Amino acid sequence: MIPVTIAVVCYNSADFIIETLESVFHVNHEAVELIISDDASKDNTWQLVENWLQQERVQQRFTTIKKLRVEANTGVSPNCNRCVQAATADWIIVLAGDDVVLKDTVKDNLEYIKNNPTTEVVFSQVQVFHTNYQSNHFVRVTPLNFPENFFGTKVDAQEQYQQLLVSDRIHYTPSAFFKVATLRKVGLFDEQFPMVEDYPMWLKLTKLGIRLHYFHQITVGYRVHEKASNNVSNNAIFKPALLYSHAIRKVYVFPHYPLDLRCEEEVIYLVSKWFKSNDWNHNKPLNQWAYKLLTHYLNPFSILVSIKRRIPYFSKNTLYS
Repeated sequence: MIPVTIAVVCYNSADFIIETLESVFHVNHEAVELIISDDASKDNTWQLVENWLQQERVQQRFTTIKKLRVEANTGVSPNCNRCVQAATADWIIVLAGDDVVLKDTVKDNLEYIKNNPTTEVVFSQVQVFHTNYQSNHFVRVTPLNFPENFFGTKVDAQEQYQQLLVSDRIHYTPSAFFKVATLRKVGLFDEQFPMVEDYPMWLKLTKLGIRLHYFHQITVGYRVHEKASNNVSNNAIFKPALLYSHAIRKVYVFPHYPLDLRCEEEVIYLVSKWFKSNDWNHNKPLNQWAYKLLTHYLNPFSILVSIKRRIPYFSKNTLYS
């Protein structure tokens, strides 16, 4: 039986950590290594973890149990890296301390890998819930339809890389199932961006020619709640990701991006930063009009890019599509 590591990364996860761990306990796969890594939680997360691990049924369930804990908060990327470095299995899924894995998660991933032996990273569908995993709190499944334009059989790693240069289009990160050796080969998650572990990783993988795979089944439950670090208000013109992803794009995207696209994005970033500093990022008609005017209609690079997209030579380029 293929050994698999399920890593649970947590920070102030006391409200949800036991539900997460119980989902791992009930996974339909015997050879599971459990790693729990706490990033200096200030609540009683770690005490709950310790108490749960003391149960005999838990100790007998897993092939190996590893506990990792640091004294100072380091962020998501370093927390994930500690798990990858500690893993002894061939494959790993990194689970947040407020998400859950479905019973057949490991089985379904390994079945796909068996049928597609060149796979090094594979995604699947994520079921999104609000606050708890009861049917009346169900929000959506993402992606709803098979993302043919990104994971189709004719789309290779280079085309995926080009699409990722335009934007991070993978919104189902919790489902990612990795070959441990591959994560180590690409240098792990980028710790210079401690709160964004996924987007830089997808760029690193595809740039090196590692194709991202996908199968259309639900494997993970993702929880949206008030305490989530990535919680986003609907009453905003632009998402916080537009600002914090800019630093990532300057490192990973801009060196491979045409000048006009870089300049267009830089103007949008500066306007967005100005709106945020003046507390104008509210979805009001006047704010919307001003933001659209400054980022699009009065942005000379946006005008240039719009013109180029109408020219067949450029419209065939993924970066301008």
